[in-house]
Amino acid sequence: MVLTNLISGEDATVLFNPETIGESVNVNYARRKFIGGGFEHLHFMGRSNRQVSGLRFPVDTHFLSDDVAAQDILDFMRSLTEIDPGTGSPPVVGVTWGSVLDVQVVVTTFGVSHRMFTEDGDLLAFEVTLDVEEFSDTDASADQYRRGLI
Repeated sequence: MVLTNLISGEDATVLFNPETIGESVNVNYARRKFIGGGFEHLHFMGRSNRQVSGLRFPVDTHFLSDDVAAQDILDFMRSLTEIDPGTGSPPVVGVTWGSVLDVQVVVTTFGVSHRMFTEDGDLLAFEVTLDVEEFSDTDASADQYRRGLI
């Protein structure tokens, strides 16, 4: 899977091969009661953006090339939640994984489990868990967002 910070243009390829991917969309209706009627009319109010929860990314130095450090990947993943001074919000993230996911999202939850260290305390293995929500501003493009125009 490739994750791209659409503000900085920085990207990272991370291992990703889940057994399942949980995806949800909330559809909202208002209930309208009619006087003398024994029923409620449902009136469509809108829908939420697509949400994907529990994306797990294991990182182990045994599977990294020599020029990539586990700490660099962790720093990149953390940067996806940091506020960009130019936009005043965390970045929009491009997520590409085969034909299953090719969306722009924002990270709504970030978690990390540190799993293995060297004797000196350097990080050898960890797992990042992300919850994301689809970024779908129909009035603006990622380029406008990146330039701080929205």
